[in-house]
Amino acid sequence: SNGKIKILQYTGDDTEVVIPNYIGGIPVGIIEFDPSKILFDPSADPNGPPPTPPVEHLFVNSNLITKVIISEGIETIGRYAFMGCNSLDSITIPNTVIKIKDNVFNQCTSLKYIVLSENIDSIQDLTFNYCNKLDSIKIPDNITFIGNSAFRFCTSLKQINIPQNLKKIDTNAFEECTSLNKILIPNLTTWYNIDFISNPLTLESDLYLNNEKVIDDATLVAMTILI
Repeated sequence: SNGKIKILQYTGDDTEVVIPNYIGGIPVGIIEFDPSKILFDPSADPNGPPPTPPVEHLFVNSNLITKVIISEGIETIGRYAFMGCNSLDSITIPNTVIKIKDNVFNQCTSLKYIVLSENIDSIQDLTFNYCNKLDSIKIPDNITFIGNSAFRFCTSLKQINIPQNLKKIDTNAFEECTSLNKILIPNLTTWYNIDFISNPLTLESDLYLNNEKVIDDATLVAMTILI
């Protein structure tokens, strides 16, 4: 659309992939897997183990890919784009990307390093679900919303930063982040004004402002309305 190419599938067998910004002189705007090809077990327990990965992927040889470079100029990363790429350990997303849809890195179980575009305004549902080797991430300042189960089962994640424009953290966004023990905030006003839904943060997490702990656990529990 808009005269730009949408990449729907990559059939190569490279371990490091560069997603181009032009193909045949035409700009690439979107990378997105066709969700009609994803088959889930409808009887699966939503609170149980992760679902079986897609029978097909945007990357046909998804188990081989360890690194992805997304070229400047691409604007949207669509649903399921890297879902189930279980060898992918690093990716950098350029600032031309303004939208990252849901489930993009769901079950990328080797992902350790990611740089997000500074121009996205949300982290959608299940974006990093079961990225259990991701131990750190910088959440961009423009983020206003963190979706349902966005970081669910990121069991290696040790700390997160709360961006100054964040308004809402949805249900179970940080459920089972069992290593999460440090929450970095820009100021107390931002923290007080966040709309917390359900149980997004763990009881064990401490709040830090300018690298100094500012609230005890009991106060944090009360403020986040965990129950």
